Amino acid sequence: MKSIGNIQKYFEKVKSRGITKPAYLVFHCERCKVAYTVEVCVCNSRFQCEYCRGKRFRRLWGKYVDVVKGFRFPALLTLTFKRSGDLWDDVKNFEKSIKKFVRSKGFKQMIRGYLFVIEVAQNNIHAHFIVDCVWWDWEKIRETWKRITGHSDVVDIRRVKNRKGALRYVLGYVLKGSDVDIELLENVFRGKRLVRSSLDIKAISRQNFSWVCGSCGCSIRCVGVAITGQNVSLVVDFLRWKGYECKELNFLNKNL
Repeated sequence: MKSIGNIQKYFEKVKSRGITKPAYLVFHCERCKVAYTVEVCVCNSRFQCEYCRGKRFRRLWGKYVDVVKGFRFPALLTLTFKRSGDLWDDVKNFEKSIKKFVRSKGFKQMIRGYLFVIEVAQNNIHAHFIVDCVWWDWEKIRETWKRITGHSDVVDIRRVKNRKGALRYVLGYVLKGSDVDIELLENVFRGKRLVRSSLDIKAISRQNFSWVCGSCGCSIRCVGVAITGQNVSLVVDFLRWKGYECKELNFLNKNL
């Protein structure tokens, strides 16, 4: 079967032409004479592109869902960092505070594994955690966070039973847009991860994805990339002339 990794060369071909979106992949199944057109995007913007945020959500879901299902005592933890107004300085100080927090004695004693997503708002920066934790008193978390940051004391921790629901909630911030200047966010977070986890979780490999025919279940082959809707129409018309039934797949707003 043809996996995402195997068709990466088609995405690179599109990028080499200086066009990021939209692009259309055309697949066909020789067995049952069905052709599929798939609208995709290869810009990989974490803040501007709704499709690429959804693509990142699905990749992270496949990477972490089995690990989180193994958490014995799952809980949601949120840390809030007050912004001063300069986003560059705020993110720099926030990252220093997060590093000190996860290395603190209390965190190491109470937390067995964690995953968190960074959210930037107009007045605050949030770290949304899902943790494996028997329990950690709210007052102690608040004291630790305020001591590290020097000014922020807003924290929240709550026990959860639905592990998949908790992961969906945390990773939902990957899908969420921001009310902060997008271009500024792209520059500030260039080379920085919005999703971070403990070392034991990072060892889990990402989920594989295969392109298969929806009619017969056999593997389908990518026959080319079209840059515009007009070009893909020409390909579809040719395949119809060859006797193929053509179907359109749109993954731009598909979420778990």
